[in-house]
Amino acid sequence: TLVFAPVAISLAADRSDTLDGFLPLFLALAYGAAAFWGYASAAPRLANLASLGLSAAFLATAVSLQLDGALVPILWAAEAALLALIARQTSEEAFGVFSGAMAFLALFAVADVNFPADAGPILNARFASLLAVLVAGWVLAAAARVVSRRPGKENWRGGFAVVAIASHLLALGVTANEVTVAYGPEIDEARDAYYGAQGGYVYTDGYGEYREGDAALERASYQKLRKLESAQMTAIAIVWGLYGAIILVIGFAVASAPSRYAGVGTLLLAAGDVFLIVWELGTGYRIVASFTVGVLLLGGAYLFARYRRRITG
Repeated sequence: TLVFAPVAISLAADRSDTLDGFLPLFLALAYGAAAFWGYASAAPRLANLASLGLSAAFLATAVSLQLDGALVPILWAAEAALLALIARQTSEEAFGVFSGAMAFLALFAVADVNFPADAGPILNARFASLLAVLVAGWVLAAAARVVSRRPGKENWRGGFAVVAIASHLLALGVTANEVTVAYGPEIDEARDAYYGAQGGYVYTDGYGEYREGDAALERASYQKLRKLESAQMTAIAIVWGLYGAIILVIGFAVASAPSRYAGVGTLLLAAGDVFLIVWELGTGYRIVASFTVGVLLLGGAYLFARYRRRITG
């Protein structure tokens, strides 16, 4: 590796820019083949780990050199998912660590990408990048859960909990961000209209001009702004509620107590969001909201007490 790179670049001369990406890709394939051969022929464990680790490192380097934009975090997330599957197959903790590191790198890479400011919700490169990272996290969590059930691999349970919690938090953040993007332009327009109706000095080309406020327009703009903000919070609560229900169903389907806890926690978070929205509507709504939340909590406590063994797995 140390000799081949400079020699090849010196031979290529003016093609070094192309080879900067080709060399890491070539080395990634070479070390990947060596790792595959090593596991197939029962080679020493350290040699196999080193080969696959170098392959993953060179592949990540090749992606960052040859590509840009959203493709970098998406492919890094795909590499993280692939490493998670290898960790599941080999029960090697190092590959799980490699997978988690690649997933975090992909997440940080998303923050470094300049996405279009006018991109809409869901159908945009930002959401695709975050979704790829989220899928990688879920693949790693599933792999850690499978490996933790094998004899002598109980230490994987802690990793499963950490990755699962991080994936849940990322999912909540991604969904909330997309809803915010959907309502963002309307809320910004209503906020500008509200501040504009208050009057004051308006500066244009360096000159200030005082404008009188419009009380009626200010009230109407404020009501529209509050309505849009409440609609945004309601949409976030609905999306979180759907996500929590899905996670809860999956938790019962695969007999995973942490997933069930995460689902219940997300549902409570969504309920709390709705409660805060209703709390601002008036005294009557507050009474109804408090009573409804109380009934739901009592019902949830009864169901937990009755089916505690099944819920806790």
